[in-house]
Amino acid sequence: KKEDNDEHTEEAIDAGNVIWEFDKEGDLIKGLSGVHHSNTNPLWIDLICDPNTFINIAEHIRPAIHNLTIEDCLTEDCREKLEIFKDYLFICLKTASDDH
Repeated sequence: KKEDNDEHTEEAIDAGNVIWEFDKEGDLIKGLSGVHHSNTNPLWIDLICDPNTFINIAEHIRPAIHNLTIEDCLTEDCREKLEIFKDYLFICLKTASDDH
């Protein structure tokens, strides 16, 4: 769903991108099934959820996410890194925010 009062969402839409927000994991999984990505049309997934929900969603992401990437996503103390896989990049960053 698009948040009309979120200026970051507006900027992303103006740049030709779309930001979706889902309240239920099933809705996200259904949404991902219709998304096609390529080198010229990449897909960015930023998931903020509990570990069980993340595992359920990760099982439906295609191309498949490597098991070690899933393990890194579930680890609070994952070190900052960039890993380059054949079909995706995994980026782990630390931010100054205490929100997430």
